[in-house]
Formats: sequence, C-alpha cells, structure tokens
Amino acid sequence: MENSNVASEVSPIVKCETGSQLLARLSLRPSLKKLEPALFPDLSGQCVVEISGGAGAGKSELFYHLIAKCILPPSWQGTELGGLSAGVVFVDTDHHFNLLRLVTVLEKRVASKLDSPSVEEVTVFIRKCLQMLTIVRCWNSEQLLLTLYGLDSVIGTNVSISLLLLDSVSAFYWLDRMNLMDQMNELDKFHAQLVAALEKLVNNYKLVVMATRQVLMKERETDAVDDKNRDKLSFKRFDFMGRNWQKFVKCRLTLKKEQTEEVGQTKITICKFDSVTQSIECLITENGMMFLT
Repeated sequence: MENSNVASEVSPIVKCETGSQLLARLSLRPSLKKLEPALFPDLSGQCVVEISGGAGAGKSELFYHLIAKCILPPSWQGTELGGLSAGVVFVDTDHHFNLLRLVTVLEKRVASKLDSPSVEEVTVFIRKCLQMLTIVRCWNSEQLLLTLYGLDSVIGTNVSISLLLLDSVSAFYWLDRMNLMDQMNELDKFHAQLVAALEKLVNNYKLVVMATRQVLMKERETDAVDDKNRDKLSFKRFDFMGRNWQKFVKCRLTLKKEQTEEVGQTKITICKFDSVTQSIECLITENGMMFLT
C-alpha cells in the first residue's frame, strides 16, 4: 500500500487537447513584424509589452492605431492599405473602449487611400474588418482571471488571432487591495496567477501581448543620475504588479502628453525601454495616430 501511494504521488499528469487546439497551436498565425516599425522594428510572437502613462497620454489611441493596422487587409479594390489581416482579442477592464472612435480611424485610413470611395461599400468593408476583433469585458479580478483561462478555447479555434490587448492589467488593484488589506500575500498570488494565464496563451499560440498599466503611484526621479545615463528617462519605478510581472514583460512604453498650439491634434512622446532606450514622437489627430520619427 505504501509503495502504491508513492507511485501515485509521482505519476505524471497527462494533459489532453483537441485536434483543433493542436492545429491552432502549431499553425502559423499572421505575422506582426510590420505592425508599427517606428515602435517595434523586430516584433515577433511571444513578445509582451507594457504601456503606461497618465490620463490623456494616448494609450487608447495607440490601441486604436494598432487594432486598425491588424484587422485591415493588405489591400482592397486593388489599393494598398498596409493592413495585416490579423485577428485581435481586446480584454476591456477599464471600460474606456470607444468603438465609434475605432470606426472613425478605420474610415479615415481607408478614405485616405481611395479616390472617392462609396460610403456604402466602405461601411460594408469596415463591418467585415471588425469581425476580426473580439472584445471581452471584465468587471473584477475573478472575471479577468477566468476570462484569460477561457480565451484558450477562443484563440485555439481561430488561427487568425495574433494580438492580445489588455486594458488595463491594473484596473482592479485598489479594489483588491482594499478587500485584502490583511492578506497582501493573496494579492501577490493573484498577480502570479494572472501572469501564468497570460504566459500560457503566449507560449501555446505565439501571441503578442500588450497591456496598459495605470500610474497608480507617483514615480519620482532618482537623486543621482550620472552623465552617461542622463539622456535616459531616470526614475524609481514602483512596480506594484509584482516580480513575476516584471520578468514577464519584455518591452515597456511610457506615454507622455506634450504641449502643442495646434488645434485638433495632440503631441505624444513615447519612451521605449527594452534593449535600447529611445524616444518616439507622434501626433494624435482626428485621423488617428501618426508617427513623426
């Protein structure tokens, strides 16, 4: 009996998957290498990007820009549109997503490429493009975690999905912290589970994941900065998402709104932190986001 118990304890766990899940896991998904060369010259599957910035810094506009680039096809009616025909899953926890704004960005992009396009044809075309976008809304941390685990069946049966957007990964931080005031280790466990769920999707389906992170705590500049690193953005990070999240993220973007006197446009500076730190400038207009560098 004793030997039997030992054998059962060390016996391997057999994981099963359907034929469609196996096919989706092994199939090649649309490439995102040309998603936005100004930001990601060598973007590939399994890349995890964190996007942070204050209110009005352009995080939502950046997402609209990336979604439009993904769900549009490379060409339409013989005209190059520069799209990727890639599916997108958008997990909305902040509830700031504006579908009308996305449609406007799509319409402006198509109209700028075509000469006097038919309104009816463009409307039908954009509706078809929007079928490449899956939107899921969550209202608390439990729903978010269950949603991420449930996405395995959604992504596993749709080989066109290449991008997972999460807005935002920290939406329920203060609510969870208030509910777990005497059990902060439970909050750390939840963040670890969140990373594990995302990591499973990234590894199984070679997805690109981009998640916004709210600025919940003021980041202050470090007291001493040497001349060598003075050109880099230097501040002490208060990464409340935990060590697992820090290791999971491969690239960080920090958005900052700049002053401009031009009516109808907003200037944004995006500081990118990965192997090389750099700053990219862009404008947000009615037509969407336009990169200057």
